[in-house]
Amino acid sequence: MDTAEIRFQSLNIVLLYDPVAVNKIPLDPIKATTPFDLITLLPGEVAGGALLLGSDPLKLKTTIQSNRFEYIDENDSPFLKRNLEPFGKLLNTLPFSFSVRSFGINFFVRTTPVKGDGAGRFLAEHYIKDARRLEETLGQPILSAAVRLFLGTQDFYRDIRFTPAEMGSKELIVQYHLHKEAHIAETEKLTQSINQNFIESWKEFEQWIQKLP
Repeated sequence: MDTAEIRFQSLNIVLLYDPVAVNKIPLDPIKATTPFDLITLLPGEVAGGALLLGSDPLKLKTTIQSNRFEYIDENDSPFLKRNLEPFGKLLNTLPFSFSVRSFGINFFVRTTPVKGDGAGRFLAEHYIKDARRLEETLGQPILSAAVRLFLGTQDFYRDIRFTPAEMGSKELIVQYHLHKEAHIAETEKLTQSINQNFIESWKEFEQWIQKLP
């Protein structure tokens, strides 16, 4: 894909696991051993109960629900230069190990196609077969388009999305989502697996961006 520079956005890590009692997670160890200083425990009647964590200086957020964990890094530095230590520290601080069934890693980037009249037209011309003919058939011009690709197998796939930032915008939002089913019940093994897949997934995404039309 012939684009201008990559602008790095959010990194999201998601864990899906067997249900845990969120309201039994002690908060003091989190305050003492992790960088999260914004801590809110929502009661069970609100979203089924959830622990919300944040660090404004580090631009980090985490949500822990009974069967879903999401870690969000909103820095704009290159992904491989980001520190996943807060993620690992938080997992080690919890009084239990998640019995993980699957996990996901998401990279969000923004870029601008070098050719074309805008991001939407770029996608229409490169990813819709016979776009001009389709316009003639429907009797209306294609103003914009979005593309979503699933690659791999049902238990280990990548979901890549290309979306214009706005109608008529030249800027393109690209999301890479890795989904991997894996039963992991040990925190150390989970942390190692996330770190390994984090590095491999970004390298794969980076190569695909260069190869795509």
